[in-house]
Amino acid sequence: MLVVALLSGLLMWSGLVGLPGPAAHAAGPLVTGRWQVAPTPSAPTGWSMLESVACASATQCIAVGSRLTAEGTWRPLAQRRDGSAWTTMQMPAEDGETLSGVSCGSATFCVAVGAVADMYAWPVAARWDGHAWSTVTGLSDDVGGLSAVSCVSARFCAAVGTTGQDFDPLMQTWDGTRWRAESFGTWPEDELAGVSCASATSCMAVGHSGSNQNSMIALHWNGRSWHWQKLPKLPGDVGLTAVACPSTRRCVAVGGDQRGRNTSAAILTWTGKRWHGRVLPAWLRGDALTGISCRSATQCLVAGWPALVLRDGAWLSTWPAQPSGSSGGVDGVDCPPTRARQCVAVGLYNRLGSDVLRTLAEVYTFPLSRRVAGAPSAS
Repeated sequence: MLVVALLSGLLMWSGLVGLPGPAAHAAGPLVTGRWQVAPTPSAPTGWSMLESVACASATQCIAVGSRLTAEGTWRPLAQRRDGSAWTTMQMPAEDGETLSGVSCGSATFCVAVGAVADMYAWPVAARWDGHAWSTVTGLSDDVGGLSAVSCVSARFCAAVGTTGQDFDPLMQTWDGTRWRAESFGTWPEDELAGVSCASATSCMAVGHSGSNQNSMIALHWNGRSWHWQKLPKLPGDVGLTAVACPSTRRCVAVGGDQRGRNTSAAILTWTGKRWHGRVLPAWLRGDALTGISCRSATQCLVAGWPALVLRDGAWLSTWPAQPSGSSGGVDGVDCPPTRARQCVAVGLYNRLGSDVLRTLAEVYTFPLSRRVAGAPSAS
């Protein structure tokens, strides 16, 4: 559930234990590319985090997350990058609201989703029209929260999350005029964490099941309804956390061990008819795989620690930059459609010796193509 995930994240990023550096992991093929920290505005209290980013172009990226007010309540946070600098955006908000996902169908249409971080959480969303944010109405009134959203245009979006009562999947679609709740048969305790739409008639949603021994789950949207996907069996209790679909016949999903042991990180690939999956080598597993963006079927960037790069058909690890004297990591990533080699990643960090969380943004530049010996293939 979104609220539980937020609290877990606060504990993990409390500054008591710094993240391991490259030397803490087994050696393996690395691709450096180039990471560059892009400074973001600080919240008045300091406490703030970014969880997701969407880039309509190289000169417009919007990142969303949460900030802590002086009164000790959480509020939504949105920041915008114009290609060179970040600024904080004004948002309509109520106390307790947090944002975990954002997607832009165009430069004048973006949707951010999340939940009210309360004992009885409910879904929230906001829409950007190119000038201002407004509150989205007409969402499902189920108890729960939305984790992710994907918009292909101002006329179609899909949002996913989890209900708070039975831990069932929560799915909403936008048809240009209204939001509609989607219903379908599920196993108990199924939770959806990510969604990606290549078109209005092709979306993939992923997550995990608390009642299924092979806990990865995926559903495909064909323009009319959602359908369960048959996934390969992998060792461990692997759940899926994020997915990217660069085309209607290609999706890449990432996940990890749902029991928090970080021993079964995996990547799955959908080829239009079947899913193929593999457990990652030890040197690629890292601590978490939380977001993914694919520019094409052969070029993806996965947010995590370390981050992963798909390049020339092979997966490689890469270490995000750190602000001087700090510990942190990236949670969300998106690659602007007009920048052939760059992606934007967001997350949080804390200065060593401090437990105050701060927003983090970085720009990653893909290296020039060159196959690296020893790297696992994407198939």
